[in-house]
Amino acid sequence: SHDAGLANPRQGFPAGQGPANGGGASHGGRGDGNGIASYGDPLAPVTLGSGGNFVAGGGAIKLACPAGTATISGTVRSNGVTSSRSGAGGSVYIVCSTFAGASTGLLQANGGDPGGNNGGGGGRIAVSWTSSTYSGKYECRGGLGDETFTGFGAAAGTLSLPESAALDLVVDREIGLAPGTHTFRNV
Repeated sequence: SHDAGLANPRQGFPAGQGPANGGGASHGGRGDGNGIASYGDPLAPVTLGSGGNFVAGGGAIKLACPAGTATISGTVRSNGVTSSRSGAGGSVYIVCSTFAGASTGLLQANGGDPGGNNGGGGGRIAVSWTSSTYSGKYECRGGLGDETFTGFGAAAGTLSLPESAALDLVVDREIGLAPGTHTFRNV
């Protein structure tokens, strides 16, 4: 069998549009060069990522199987589009009874990486489950912009998991967690 992926490119707010558009756009985290606050619900994210000056934000993906099993062994991606002033990451929201998946699984809502200038803010990821054997990764970082250009980089988005989740946490620059209690095995 082959692991498939699900991506939602250019399905967020178009360039220059959305509640926190412009520069490096914002959503779950503030975009580089953008003073507008984040928006959307970190516990049940379904909002689109705002567009940067020239490109779209990430879309919204919701997978709902409240009485079933969601198995993620590939990539579910809702990233902001990359440009000199990138789009914000979108939303990934999964509701299931059992959450499963191999270490190859990846849920991703990153801000666009401009390679200079303004990175997009990270998006929002939330997963609600009763039990989990998922061993994949979660990624909702801000786009890797030129922090020396603006004085600050794009902020990470948010990650919301059930209180029963015990994770190994790797922080690359920063992380934004939804309100609540979080347990980490290794940091």
